[in-house]
Amino acid sequence: MHATTRSPPPSPPSPPLTLSSAVIRLHSVAAYPAAVSQLFRSSFSASQRCLEAVENITALTRLALSHDLIPLLGPTFSFTIWVATRVLLVHASATSAPSIPDTTHFLEALHAGAKLWEVAGRYCEILERVIDELKCGERSCVEILVDMRMTAYSVDVMISQQPDLRVPVMQTREEEKTDGDFVDLFGWFNLPRVLGGREEYAGGGWVGGVEGEDWLFSV
Repeated sequence: MHATTRSPPPSPPSPPLTLSSAVIRLHSVAAYPAAVSQLFRSSFSASQRCLEAVENITALTRLALSHDLIPLLGPTFSFTIWVATRVLLVHASATSAPSIPDTTHFLEALHAGAKLWEVAGRYCEILERVIDELKCGERSCVEILVDMRMTAYSVDVMISQQPDLRVPVMQTREEEKTDGDFVDLFGWFNLPRVLGGREEYAGGGWVGGVEGEDWLFSV
């Protein structure tokens, strides 16, 4: 019998990557809430934990790129990069940063992963579209991205329904609208709801969330 050579199966993500992704997902809703009120404001400590996790993912991503380790990390590594890049863009939008954060290494890793996994290519397309629109001063896509309660699939669906400003409009007639086009499928999930009309929509703005005044971490 002739021995057949097979490429090694992808290894599961390393514990530091999994931990960093979990830290971001657990704290991002408190750090960048879609709706704020007198009782529920942005948590400064939660945002710092998110940024620290992004720094850890950045170091591991640079290491993986320099040693060509992307194929060994599996498709879940693409999700880790998506989570880190998304929170970077959301933080820049929430704090009205004067410049777009550097995501070159993350996009490079997604391009490399897209050769093996389709999901990596889709993550890359969404992020590149958001970044391109931010460069043009548009915020239609980033307003969808900032709702950290939404899953990657929900963000993909919502952004796909937005007109791509990078593509010139060649439409000669108005498309027919159906009743389903006017249904807000995600509005029902807009929580928390504050009684008495005191709820405010953050809209990508940084509301509260200053050091020393934190409802989530008192120590």
